[in-house]
Amino acid sequence: MKKELSDCLYQSDRLFDEMYPMPNDQDLDRIVKKAFPNIKKLGGFPKSTLERDFYIPLKKRLNAVKTAMEACGLLKDSIYKDIQFEEWTGEMVEGLEKDEPLQPDLIARDKSRQGLSAHWAEIELGVEVKNSWPDLIAQASTYARCLFSLQRSRRSVVMLFFNFTSLELRFGLYTPAWLCVSKTSLKLTKSGPNIKSFIRQMARIYICKDRVSAGFDPSCNNKSIYIPTLGLYNFEENLCYRSSVRGRRTRVDIVRLAGDHKRDLHSYELRNLAKSTEYVRGGDKQEGSGVSDKLGSSKVQQQSAEGPEPRRSARIKIKADWEANLKLNPSDSKEVEPANLPIAVGLSTAQGTPPTVLIIKESWPIKGRDTEAEMFSSVAGSFGVPVVLIEPYKNQPEISTDSFVPGDFEPCDWCGQWPKASKKETRVQSRVLISTRGKPLTSARGPKQLLQGVIHAMLGHWILFKAGWLHRDVSIGNVLLMMEPEPRNPVEARTLLQRVRWVYN
Repeated sequence: MKKELSDCLYQSDRLFDEMYPMPNDQDLDRIVKKAFPNIKKLGGFPKSTLERDFYIPLKKRLNAVKTAMEACGLLKDSIYKDIQFEEWTGEMVEGLEKDEPLQPDLIARDKSRQGLSAHWAEIELGVEVKNSWPDLIAQASTYARCLFSLQRSRRSVVMLFFNFTSLELRFGLYTPAWLCVSKTSLKLTKSGPNIKSFIRQMARIYICKDRVSAGFDPSCNNKSIYIPTLGLYNFEENLCYRSSVRGRRTRVDIVRLAGDHKRDLHSYELRNLAKSTEYVRGGDKQEGSGVSDKLGSSKVQQQSAEGPEPRRSARIKIKADWEANLKLNPSDSKEVEPANLPIAVGLSTAQGTPPTVLIIKESWPIKGRDTEAEMFSSVAGSFGVPVVLIEPYKNQPEISTDSFVPGDFEPCDWCGQWPKASKKETRVQSRVLISTRGKPLTSARGPKQLLQGVIHAMLGHWILFKAGWLHRDVSIGNVLLMMEPEPRNPVEARTLLQRVRWVYN
């Protein structure tokens, strides 16, 4: 984890100015007057060298602020009105492969679920407690990775870091490009002057009314996604996923138009995310067949890959009875939150008849390198290249990591031997829609079909190169075998295809 975040750890005292604007002065005064006496009554933290002895005292302080705000009637419209911090001592029910044993020290989730099993998909905020800053950040980052992976609508993750040796608290914000932590720590001693600052900082989080500014994507939840101009689609099958805290975090899914067949509430469970160690950058290539020129046709027919798809090991493990009961019902607060987030279906209206099935690839490339849709559309109809729908996301507002904390940061100077950060990176959210259906190259039924897919992917790569594009990331994760035949324009090097015809005979 330290390697992944080696050059992107920053600090700022304006961390939440955009995400969580401060309440007005009058409300802040009311909150402080209510919360400050109750926190003082809790006494000091224990004089202990055991990390666990600090969980409950810290939890009580965090919840005391929210209780004061409830008493002031300030949380009626808050997105966090139903959460409460609790100590968590068991393993998570589900998580990334080999990450189930991870145990966040404190978690904030719907208070109606306290005492029940915990899932990464329901956690709103997390707290890590340790006696050194480097260990705190490294451990908390593993939790952020799980939250990004198992809450599809997350664009950012907020974590709290508490150093129990110095009794200092800091706030951290994770995005796909960087981790920024509050520069000034808050010393939570009994009579410390930072208690009121602590109350103010927690109040600005608790009072948040907008999931967009809080780092969530309103167009999707764990079950469905609203695609501009096309409508609501349900996630049906995951083809590839790469988990990370910082990086592209590429996810490729098959989605089906909501209302088609009987799949409205039966999209794939997150435990079926495909195991992959490969990025899917550059697009999904197809497997095909030879030249159909019996009638002098000017089209090349790419054939489909037949046969059942073999079972694949799961990268995400989720308790089946929990995930199976999730419903697309925003009003049901008893269910785990991410699948119930309301989707902003009013973003636009469907135009014409939308495709029934699509492949959607989501990633966070560095700004300036988000040219994948443009690349494929420039060679539309070519052999070995998928059909891309560019219009739905063409005129959508850009979502970048700069929108969370604008401006430049300072490299972190209090985190021990953590490598010094370089110039701040900016990443943008990218979604590419592909109408050409495919399945993983690993599902090839034998050497013949495998070679077909690879050769046609090579031709697609060559066509892109001839058009002035260099793909730079061809791998097993982004070459797909076609599900159905599709017509394509003839390849200029027709003799090349004829020379490899023996592959199919």
